[in-house]
Amino acid sequence: MIYEYGVTVEEALKLPAFKGANLVAGEKGRFKVIKYVDVMEVPDAVNWVREQEMLLTTAYAIKNDAKAQEDLIIKLAEVKASALCIKPGRFIDRIPQKIINLAEKLDFPVIELPPEVPYIDIINQVLSRILSKKTSFLETINKIHNTLTDAVLEGGGLQAICSKLAELTGNPIAIFSSSSRIIAFSGKQGEICQLTDQLQLIKEYGRYDKCDKHNETNSPSTRILESERGKFIITPIVIERRLYGFLVMFGYSHQDSELNIKALEQGAVVAALEFLKDKNVQETKKRIMKDLINDLLEGNISNPDVLQERGRYLGWDLKKGMQVMVADIEERHTRYNGKEEGNIGNVQEFKNPLLDIVKVTVKKIDPGSIITDKSERVVILINIPDDYRRSPNNLYSYTKGIAVNIQREVTANLNEVNINLGIGRYYGDIQNISKGYKEALEALNLGKGILGPGKVVHFDDLGVYKVMLDVSDKRILKNFALKYLQPLIDYDEQYGSDLITTLEAYLKNDKKISRTADELFIHRNTVRYRIDRINDILGVDLEDGEMLFNIYFSLKALKVIDSTY
Repeated sequence: MIYEYGVTVEEALKLPAFKGANLVAGEKGRFKVIKYVDVMEVPDAVNWVREQEMLLTTAYAIKNDAKAQEDLIIKLAEVKASALCIKPGRFIDRIPQKIINLAEKLDFPVIELPPEVPYIDIINQVLSRILSKKTSFLETINKIHNTLTDAVLEGGGLQAICSKLAELTGNPIAIFSSSSRIIAFSGKQGEICQLTDQLQLIKEYGRYDKCDKHNETNSPSTRILESERGKFIITPIVIERRLYGFLVMFGYSHQDSELNIKALEQGAVVAALEFLKDKNVQETKKRIMKDLINDLLEGNISNPDVLQERGRYLGWDLKKGMQVMVADIEERHTRYNGKEEGNIGNVQEFKNPLLDIVKVTVKKIDPGSIITDKSERVVILINIPDDYRRSPNNLYSYTKGIAVNIQREVTANLNEVNINLGIGRYYGDIQNISKGYKEALEALNLGKGILGPGKVVHFDDLGVYKVMLDVSDKRILKNFALKYLQPLIDYDEQYGSDLITTLEAYLKNDKKISRTADELFIHRNTVRYRIDRINDILGVDLEDGEMLFNIYFSLKALKVIDSTY
């Protein structure tokens, strides 16, 4: 955006040096801005003409060349010169009619100067006027900056910036977030409807102009946009080339446009400082929150009262304890052991969207919940209403319902991933929240190992697996399982078979051949053959109840070992 510190053609004509001058063509161009003044008396001078420059000439170089005269007007209009001042009398008797007609057609101002006016008077007066305007302009902008800064220093924030800008410019002002959400607004009653009408344009501007990588400067890219309800000025709020929001002025008019634009950009600078202050506050608060959550989940609690006081600073009520959920996601369509499985290592791009979806979903149910990311997972701490704490069945249904809601929302919005959720048990004192976190992790990991991806598992759903988890030395479980299953594991590794998978499906389906075949998508005779091979390799009879229990227990033990090692 070019800021117009110059004078218009109309303003220049009112200066004493232009006494007796006449605007003979280009009436519609009288608002063109003059920033420079030069004299042109050689044929090729047009090659060095600048935009917004006014030229003075006696037409000596083109006095006998009608085509050159017309070409001059065309070229001056093309380079966006401001005006051409011709002094007739010495080399041409009058300004040719063809020049006047062409200039009128192009809305390019042509001024006839009196023969007696010296060029130096015109140059001095126009440049003095430009300098005076620029000085006044900069003083005004400095006052605007100081006014906005004072408003923020007095604690007014973004709303104060809006109010002061609206007061200074006489136009409604709004501040939007980078996602085009209205943060602050100041204007007359009823003007808020303009925001909703023009919101789509603002969103499109945000997508187009988000810290343009080709823009090597940090200067804002201010633009004038137009909708059915009129024009408006929009400038981005940028910190270190990152877009934080937009400052928008509605009701744009040409008059004082450069002042309004510059005022808006001063507002954007001050707003950026306010955004930066808020960013630093939020980062500090987030760091304190992370430390507190880590202490809760890891059980680093030497003094519960101090921990509760830290929680109160963040607006958390920890007196009644909380229930912990843990969620993670896996990218779909990777293969593991012949089944569709997830890949946790390639889901970083979904981490922030997952966190946002979980926050929105859970906060609707429990505004006081605590939600944060921890490593590759999202941790959710839920407050439990009194009625649910008194009834274990209701408590189970309540927390399972929240988890199912999370799963539904994530699935609807992130269809590229599976979400897994583990739920720990509720503990009424903060010192045991770490137990609930450990249980939620065990439910999450075992749930994926036992049931596969995309499941919600409560710790109470684990049944016999909970007993296995209480075995402190998992080598005992491993040795027990390998005692019964090692030959089968070795056979699968050597021949690339799926006998362990077949055995697991066979026992899960109550030794029903047809149901096992349906689950594994193989023929019934194939199941019979595999079961015979399993009996031979293990040297057991699967009709023996005691042996069947040991083998089934061993299969479950392997699941626990795989999820905890």
